[in-house]
Amino acid sequence: NFMNMLKIGLVIAKPETDITALNYILSDDEADFFLFPEGYLHSDQIKVATQIAKANGKWLVTGIDDYRDSGKKYETAIVIDPSGDIVGEHKKTSLTDYEIENGYCQGDSIKVIDTVFGKIGIAICYEIHFPEVSRIYALQGAKFIFNPVGTGMWHEHQYEQWNSIARARASENGVIVLGCSHFNDTIPY
Repeated sequence: NFMNMLKIGLVIAKPETDITALNYILSDDEADFFLFPEGYLHSDQIKVATQIAKANGKWLVTGIDDYRDSGKKYETAIVIDPSGDIVGEHKKTSLTDYEIENGYCQGDSIKVIDTVFGKIGIAICYEIHFPEVSRIYALQGAKFIFNPVGTGMWHEHQYEQWNSIARARASENGVIVLGCSHFNDTIPY
């Protein structure tokens, strides 16, 4: 049973312009699957990220600032397997006022991604606040919901709020909810 053996690394990291840190982190033998925050990479870095995942033989879920669709920008998360293949992606469907005001486009699909560990769902940052997103994933058979967070856990209230919401989504749907946020100047890589 893969679930009993799966070791997941939750990476608290600032967005990278130089992704050498990605290679360093994925070289860690303690985890098989790594979750990075929302917007950790830029869409121009996807090819290098797939090469790094392949070189280290690791699974990777990372948020990207996505400019691949000409003239549009999205908050997207991609799933890369140990062969360096992108096996799925999710464009954020529930945008904050800030994102709307700053020209981000809304994704229009909530679909599980098949992995050797089972089906997974990705709720990017704010999406975890909406029970419907997690429920859709659960009804599609998700075993895990990954929540790459972009705002950070800047104070105890935000941390407690996320924990309460994540516990509710896990309890409501019988899934494991995992999340991580950006670098907060107190916890290094």
